[in-house]
Amino acid sequence: MFDYAANGVKYWPIDRLREWLTARSGGADEAAERIVHLLERDDDDRDATVEEFWNRVEDNLTAGRLRLLFVADEIPQELRRIIEFLNEQMQQTEVLGIAIARHQSGGMQVLAPTVYGRTEHAARTKRGVSTIPLEDIIQSADADAREVGERLDALAERLGWSVRRGTKSKIYGRDPVGTLVTWYPGYGSVDMNVGFMRDLGLEAEVASLLDGLGELRGSRPSQQSPNIPCAAALQHWESFADGWLTEYIAARTRAAAIQLARSSG
Repeated sequence: MFDYAANGVKYWPIDRLREWLTARSGGADEAAERIVHLLERDDDDRDATVEEFWNRVEDNLTAGRLRLLFVADEIPQELRRIIEFLNEQMQQTEVLGIAIARHQSGGMQVLAPTVYGRTEHAARTKRGVSTIPLEDIIQSADADAREVGERLDALAERLGWSVRRGTKSKIYGRDPVGTLVTWYPGYGSVDMNVGFMRDLGLEAEVASLLDGLGELRGSRPSQQSPNIPCAAALQHWESFADGWLTEYIAARTRAAAIQLARSSG
């Protein structure tokens, strides 16, 4: 349990989580529908909702904001004390035990859960957690990251992109495409999303985008949600902003048209 918690980013990189959910759901569209349903959002801006969800997942994993659950038919007293102690001491992570008792009568079965670890002391500990404002993250970022943020803001203004602020990021998008790029000043990177387009028949476009981004960043990017370090984006800004991003937006626009046609049909 604690090995997974301490190495969550390593065990569960966002690309792998997205691939697992897509495979389990039977496709990218079905995975997106699950996320929209989970968040109880409207389906009008599904891409933006999905990207916001995965950004929050990555932020939480990176910050160690986790919930650890010990689930059994019985939680021994010794484990219960450990759970309560850890939950009272850890600010970012919630540790709970869930004992699920089974009651049977005739042909009926009832499962009755009991939750351990939610003490008043633990609640006070969690309330004391404060988040770092995005502006403070930007101010503490390196010069390359800040410069890329300023240039993305200028691009957004010139091209009519929308700009939303996350807890650790700025999210740039455009209707009907949805989220285009996400700038993480604290991590010094700009993230995109291309993997879902394979399911729409745009394998050639995805391969071209990955090859082009690999040349700019000097290494092979992620297959699902590639990113480029701010330093590399700044070094090759004209090629990135006027070349690669133009190709990327064109591919995302085609993907949006295909999704719209499928949903209408």
